[in-house]
Amino acid sequence: MADKDEDTRKEDQQDLEHQQQDLFQELAREQTDAEKAQKGDQERSAKAPPQDEKAE
Repeated sequence: MADKDEDTRKEDQQDLEHQQQDLFQELAREQTDAEKAQKGDQERSAKAPPQDEKAE
């Protein structure tokens, strides 16, 4: 009976590690997407005429 409990704990641990790995990968993707979006925003801002000139 103790072996089953230990096996269950090992499986649970593996499941948790897998979930953690998936979450870290998702976080890394989201961070990369956010960095790309920020870089794109900065490039668009640099190319855009100043707000003062747009009003004229």
